[in-house]
Amino acid sequence: MSTITTSILLQAVTYEAARLLVEQGIEPEIYRSQNEDGGREYNEALEAKYDDRLSRM
Repeated sequence: MSTITTSILLQAVTYEAARLLVEQGIEPEIYRSQNEDGGREYNEALEAKYDDRLSRM
């Protein structure tokens, strides 16, 4: 399988999982684009929530 095909399939699985969570009233904790209004702040808050699990290089 090519890298492009695998990437597209993984994106489709991620999208479907997020869609199913939203249908159940659960907001998926996925990074937002920093170009989106409030995107940077959302991502920083998400990282702060899981700071004890994240490792930085």
